[in-house]
Amino acid sequence: MPNAMPLPDKPGVSANPNDGKTVFDTLTLQTGGTCGGCHADNPGTGSNLQVSVLGHGQGSQPFKTTQLRDLYQKTNLSFQPGAMSVNGYGFDHDGAVDGLIALSSGPVFGPISITDKESMEAYELCFETGIAPAVGYSRTLTSGNVTSGPAQSDWNTLQSQAAAGNIDLIAQGTIQGRIQGLLYQPASNNYQTGTAALGPFTLAQLTGFIQAGDTLTIMGVPPGSGVRMAISGSENR
Repeated sequence: MPNAMPLPDKPGVSANPNDGKTVFDTLTLQTGGTCGGCHADNPGTGSNLQVSVLGHGQGSQPFKTTQLRDLYQKTNLSFQPGAMSVNGYGFDHDGAVDGLIALSSGPVFGPISITDKESMEAYELCFETGIAPAVGYSRTLTSGNVTSGPAQSDWNTLQSQAAAGNIDLIAQGTIQGRIQGLLYQPASNNYQTGTAALGPFTLAQLTGFIQAGDTLTIMGVPPGSGVRMAISGSENR
C-alpha cells in the first residue's frame, strides 16, 4: 500500500492506508469485535462469509457480512437535495450511507478521531479486489504506434503479467487482412490462433504484420478465460 493516498470524497485530503489497517484490525467496536474480525483481510475479499444479526447495530434482520473489495466503486455519492452523483450505490446493507466517513461515524464504532476515520477509509478504498490491475487493460496497435516506446512497454508488461499467471493475454484484430483472435502462450513466448495451420506467431512477427497494415488490440483478461475469449469458435474463420 502507498504511504498516503487522496480521498475521492474529501478533496485535498490525503490519508495513510497503513495507519488505517491498524485501526481496522485493532479498534474495538461497540459489538465487542473489530472491523477485521468480520471483514476478513490480508488476504481476503473483506468478508468472513457469515450471516450475522449484528451488522452495524442498526439492522432489523440477519445479513451476510459484506465484501469490501468493491468499496472504491461507491464513492462520490451524495444524498443532499439537488446533488448529482456520477457513481456510487451507497454503503451499508441498504446503500443508505453516502460515505465511509459517515459509516464510521455510526454508533457501533464509538469514539473515533477524524484522522483515524480518514486513514481507515484510505485502507478500505485500496482493499484487494482479487483481480490483477492488468485485467481489462488494452491497447490498440496500428502501423502508426506499434513500434513506439509506450506501445512496446505496454505489450511487454502484459506479457510479463501473463507469464506470472496474473492474467491471460489475448489479441483481437486482423492477421494478413483476416479477422483473428490470438492467445499468448508464455511457455513458448508466442501467440496461438484458432485457425488451423495459421501460426503460432512471435511478437516480432505480429509487429511486422501490423506495420504492413494489420491492426490488433491486446488485452489482459482473467486467468483461464483467454481460450474462450480469443480462440474458441474461431476455427472456421
